[in-house]
Amino acid sequence: IGQSWLYNAARKYLRYNITINSWSNSQKKLTIIKDFSLHLLANYHDIGADSIDRQLVINYFSQLNQTGLKSSTRYYHVCTLQHFFELCAREEWMDIPDKKEKALPRFIPEEVMTQLNQHIEKLPDIIMRMTLVIQEAGMRVSELCGTPYDCLLRDAEGDYFLKYRQGKQKKEHTIPISAELVGVIIEQQQLIRNKFGTSCPYLFVYPNEDKPRSFKQDYFA
Repeated sequence: IGQSWLYNAARKYLRYNITINSWSNSQKKLTIIKDFSLHLLANYHDIGADSIDRQLVINYFSQLNQTGLKSSTRYYHVCTLQHFFELCAREEWMDIPDKKEKALPRFIPEEVMTQLNQHIEKLPDIIMRMTLVIQEAGMRVSELCGTPYDCLLRDAEGDYFLKYRQGKQKKEHTIPISAELVGVIIEQQQLIRNKFGTSCPYLFVYPNEDKPRSFKQDYFA
């Protein structure tokens, strides 16, 4: 990675990612960030983080379309970079111009999250699964509560994506997720299906009720 600001941000991003995803998942994301770095070196000499804008990213994706990569692979590149820049904006890992992102919630410190994961099996099963989803996806609690039952997408190469509705942008959002999190979600889907059949629209509902009702954010206050 040829840009010091991108290198430093990538280190922090991958250090966070490796705590919740596999080593191979982090390697794949590192490869995508390296490719973006090479694009910047070839086309934007001495560019800084504060110069990253929508048009630059569109130009990169346009060039990506000419590489001969499969559409599903290009889509994974797009989702990974989107996730990377969103986390960088939220955690202020680089000087991204859109200051509105500072209003977004910050992540739990790494040392706290490590302690949480060491004891996560002590949580009730449904809370444990919700915790695993929210820490990998980086979503808000309100978005987690509204996650649809059919939230998993799979491309032709077998990679999985999580689909949910972003509250702030009020639009559907899709991000790549690890195989480990896929297993957690499928386990939760099976639980919902066994209890409520196929009529429940939500992935997470109050576990001790006869009719499916999605969690409310104040439950976690």
